[in-house]
Amino acid sequence: MLLIWIIYLITFYLNSISINANNLNSHSDLNSKHSIEEKDSNVKVIYEATRSVCYTKGQAIECSPPFTNIAESIDIKATSTCGQFGQSEEICRYVLGQRKCDICDSSEKFGTHLLTDRHQMNNE
Repeated sequence: MLLIWIIYLITFYLNSISINANNLNSHSDLNSKHSIEEKDSNVKVIYEATRSVCYTKGQAIECSPPFTNIAESIDIKATSTCGQFGQSEEICRYVLGQRKCDICDSSEKFGTHLLTDRHQMNNE
């Protein structure tokens, strides 16, 4: 019985190694910043490399992704609904495990402090 159990463990271990080796091909090249995959003619999917500036010691940190025009050749319509009908809204995000919140109301519908698409040279 012990021999059968040992054979089972060895077989399981060898299968898991081959599965992990097969999965390595699905990741983007570690030396590139990001890769782009065309899903169809209107949608671009961007994959961050695992050695991204958005990670420190394997933990995600706040960062801005590379600028990509996801609305390329598409008509976009947007409205400012921040504080619509006189009600303020609390907008929150998590940065390094801490919650940071801003109040959005009709007195400042277009506040530049809420923009997150800043340009960073190391983020290209």
